[in-house]
Amino acid sequence: MGTRSTPLILDVRTRSEFNSGHIPGAVNIPQDELSGRLGELESGREIVVYCEGGGRSTAAASALRGAGFSTVLHLEGDMRAWRASQFPCAGC
Repeated sequence: MGTRSTPLILDVRTRSEFNSGHIPGAVNIPQDELSGRLGELESGREIVVYCEGGGRSTAAASALRGAGFSTVLHLEGDMRAWRASQFPCAGC
C-alpha cells in the first residue's frame, strides 16, 4: 500500500484575514495573487481551498483546475463553518 501525502490546505483570504485566524497548517495565497503564484504549489498534491464564505475559494478552485491541478476540493462552509464548529484555529 502506498503512502498518501496530506492535502495542502490553501487559504485564499487576505493576509490580514489569515493573520486573524486560520486552519492550523494552512498556506496563505490570497485569491488575487493566486495566478502569479501557481509555481509554489505541487501539481500532483490534493489541494483543499477555503476563504471566509465561499466566493473567493470557488473562484480559486476553478482557476486551479483550469491551470491543470487535478485534485482540488472546496472546504464546505469555509472558515465561517470551521469557526462555528469550534475546530482548531491558529491565531484565533
